[in-house]
Amino acid sequence: MGGRKLKDWKKLCDTIGLEGEFKSIQSCREAIKVVHVNIYDVLEADTIIQAGGKARPQRFPTPQALSKYTVEHKKIYPRENVIDSEPEGALLKHISDPELEEKLQRKREERLRKKEAKLKKEQETKLKREKEEKKTETGST
Repeated sequence: MGGRKLKDWKKLCDTIGLEGEFKSIQSCREAIKVVHVNIYDVLEADTIIQAGGKARPQRFPTPQALSKYTVEHKKIYPRENVIDSEPEGALLKHISDPELEEKLQRKREERLRKKEAKLKKEQETKLKREKEEKKTETGST
């Protein structure tokens, strides 16, 4: 996977089954951060996809479920093999402390909700302004 280009981030989003239009690395990172998948499973799915097959890594509902699976199947990916700024870095979780991961996830989700609310408000303001401009143009002709 690797790489720091938007196309690499989009590829990871696709590999783990995220849908949406990701227009920036940051939007990809935010979407990936809230998904619970095992990195080994993601790399395996990517290899299958590269060979022309279809595969998706298993997604877990909680950090605890991912942690349990990862430990039971001995699929703990060495943290030192991942660079935080690269796509795989967004997949890193606190396997030994899933409660911490859950707290971090709640914070990420709250930031995402605030960001979405801000964007929605900006769009509404823009539409309102455009509507008022049209009214002004129509009224002055």
